[in-house]
Amino acid sequence: TGTLSFSTLFGGSGNDIANSLAHDSNGNTFIAGSTTSADMMTMHALQPEIGDTASGDGFVAKLNLGTSSLSCATFLGGTQLDNIVRLVADSQNRPTVSGITNSTDFPTSNALYAQFSGGAVDSFVAQLDNQCATSIFATYLGSSGNDFAESIAMDMYDNPFVVGHTNTAAFPTQDAIQPNFGGLVDAFITQLATDGQSLVHSTFLGGSGNDQGLGVAVDNDGSLYATGFTTSANFPTQGPFQPTLQGSLDAFIVKIAQNQADLNLDITADLTRVFPGASLEFTLNLTNNGPQTAEAVTLQSVLPDALDFVSISNPQGTCITAETTTNAIDCSLDNIDA
Repeated sequence: TGTLSFSTLFGGSGNDIANSLAHDSNGNTFIAGSTTSADMMTMHALQPEIGDTASGDGFVAKLNLGTSSLSCATFLGGTQLDNIVRLVADSQNRPTVSGITNSTDFPTSNALYAQFSGGAVDSFVAQLDNQCATSIFATYLGSSGNDFAESIAMDMYDNPFVVGHTNTAAFPTQDAIQPNFGGLVDAFITQLATDGQSLVHSTFLGGSGNDQGLGVAVDNDGSLYATGFTTSANFPTQGPFQPTLQGSLDAFIVKIAQNQADLNLDITADLTRVFPGASLEFTLNLTNNGPQTAEAVTLQSVLPDALDFVSISNPQGTCITAETTTNAIDCSLDNIDA
């Protein structure tokens, strides 16, 4: 039997719902959800005032349970419905949230998609600093249909992975394992870059029925796991232990192995004493420890200020003097196998 060590209420005079929580590496707890309370407590807030008390705004708050205190709290939303559905903390203890909005004035910053895409709702993804005071990025993620972000996870490199569902073929895809919309409603799986400003991968997942992604996780190898439900008799399977739909609605789980490469650069130099005006030879050796091929690799090497670039020999790929400085080289190395 455990002991209750802490318990508190958090909210205002309206309706306040915490949908998700996450712990950071310092023992703080982030919570996030939706509120209609204009008088909800804020502190160090990016957005100190609520955008809409009728439909509600999202909120993010950080609590220090060790000292039973509120560290920061902010609203997040525009003048229509905004709901934070899931929250995760990255390696720098910054809260990253996903949810839904139909606010055309949702507070975007450093956005991949700065405009509301249409339909009843768009998904959004946003990251704040660890004091709830600054937006690192905030972007819509949607299309002309209805797009619902249901879950979010981060990999070891702080890339956000978002899972949800959409009812339109117009949802943005990139390097997709299923580039075409299956029909009715499809799950989507989207990986954003660390800064939130580009799509790394984005794919549909579904058959001709109703397929909704509801949960996501990423393992230490960077492989993604997504789960949800499907009504599609033709839901795409790979090596299944249950290949066919057993009822009108079944759960699903998928694993997507990421293309990971581990590059290592060794720089060695002739350590013989070099006098002014003499030549000094550097050797750069770039290796890929795998497990996957590194694609479209580029490398820039900048020489110390006291040295001048003379020439390069035996390059792999193409190397030229860098445009930004004459004391450097830029190399395009194509693919490097593991």
